[in-house]
Amino acid sequence: MDPGGGRRRVSGAGFHDLRRANATALVAAGVDIKTAQARLGHSDPRLTLAFYARAVPEADRAAAEALGARFFPPAGPGNDFLPG
Repeated sequence: MDPGGGRRRVSGAGFHDLRRANATALVAAGVDIKTAQARLGHSDPRLTLAFYARAVPEADRAAAEALGARFFPPAGPGNDFLPG
């Protein structure tokens, strides 16, 4: 406990580390940016995205798979267009 404020201290994680984790979790969970902005108390959604929300490997993988499906759809009936 913090002797002055009665708050519990977390070793290794600062206040802004926890805010970044919160912002990242909200965005990764698909929460719209305006809601994430409001929950974090930011005046501008650009602050939420630029300084707090981080890219996560799972979202990067999903983006790569979405692009792959768009440009290289699985072969099958009605999908026999071959570029070149």
